[in-house]
Amino acid sequence: MRTTLANALSRLAHWLHPKAVPQALIGGQWSGTGFVDAYKRDRNPTPNEQLAELKNTAFTCASINAAVCAAYSPRLFVATHPDQPAPKCLTRNLDRASEEWLRKRRGLPAHITKARQLQEVLEHPLLTLLKKVNPMHNSFDLWELTTFYQEVLGSAYWALQFGPLGVPNEIWILPAQNVTPKREPNSTRIIDYYEYRNGSTLQRFRPDEIIHFRYPDPRDPYTAGLGPLRACWEQAALTSDYLAFKKATWENSAIPGVVVSPDEVIGEEERDRLESQWNAKFRRGGAGRALISESGMKVSILAHSAGDLAALAEYGKTKEDICNAVHVPLSFLTSETNLACRPPSTSTWPRRSSRACSVAMKRSMSSSCPSTIRAAGSSSPARTRSPSTRKSPGGSKRWT
Repeated sequence: MRTTLANALSRLAHWLHPKAVPQALIGGQWSGTGFVDAYKRDRNPTPNEQLAELKNTAFTCASINAAVCAAYSPRLFVATHPDQPAPKCLTRNLDRASEEWLRKRRGLPAHITKARQLQEVLEHPLLTLLKKVNPMHNSFDLWELTTFYQEVLGSAYWALQFGPLGVPNEIWILPAQNVTPKREPNSTRIIDYYEYRNGSTLQRFRPDEIIHFRYPDPRDPYTAGLGPLRACWEQAALTSDYLAFKKATWENSAIPGVVVSPDEVIGEEERDRLESQWNAKFRRGGAGRALISESGMKVSILAHSAGDLAALAEYGKTKEDICNAVHVPLSFLTSETNLACRPPSTSTWPRRSSRACSVAMKRSMSSSCPSTIRAAGSSSPARTRSPSTRKSPGGSKRWT
């Protein structure tokens, strides 16, 4: 009786005096430079510019991480204590290894790891929602795109569509480059709405309609996310510039492939005619053909070099910097690796990558999910019986 009365009074006190955001944390938190380079000539890239750099090594690394994270779909567990009834949803018993793995997780609270029984939930509204996300995407697409946007922009956004009973029945992932967290003037909240802008299209979403996934950004830990591609932006841009230069050189945009020097002085029209004849005969697969000259001439072939060794070494170092920023082993992007010389860390990389992805997803869902969808993923068992909600010991609502 005392516990019930104390809980009721505590909830009443929180309702009368809700938690407020400190005024110092409202608004932008970064007052440093707005440039990328040390010479302060290149400004910070826009989200569209970052997506434009999603190619070459950056795309390879981001796609590997996104595919690995999507391959480990979330699982839901239920913890049953001696004084609780059996779960009403469909469950199955865990094997010994899985149960021991859950009970040894240090991030889980004691009331879960010390529970009498742990089971995996097989049927639940949340699992159904994540399996059939929307008419266009399945669960793998959802998690892959979510990780892709975080790898590039540091943030990903889910827009929830609610059914007649107020329970989410569809999830639509929003292009993160078009979404901006906004705050009303003189507001006491950090985020009042999310603005989606695509050309002339403008739409506002309430905070309870959006789940905001983001990687930690020390410059603005409340509204922004810092993606790995932004952290290695100079290296990614340098890679694009280097490949563009090599492509221009290869296509004869920088230097000619041959110099033809007639023995006699010729006029401008004769020069143009000889040049057109030479190009028509030998360019685009015409190598090896014979040319009969009307007069004597000297032909000097300018061979393309395989590449400057210093430039190639710098390109390899740039690729390594990008791999380090995205946490992908460099051996995954080269053919000069075998089992004998492969670093030991590559064998455990998929597990570590998926675990880091799971922790990031859990952090975002715990902070921004509405109470009707919030539940634990593969690393956080949750008590599941029917689609009602109750308060967890941490203060957040979960499916019960």
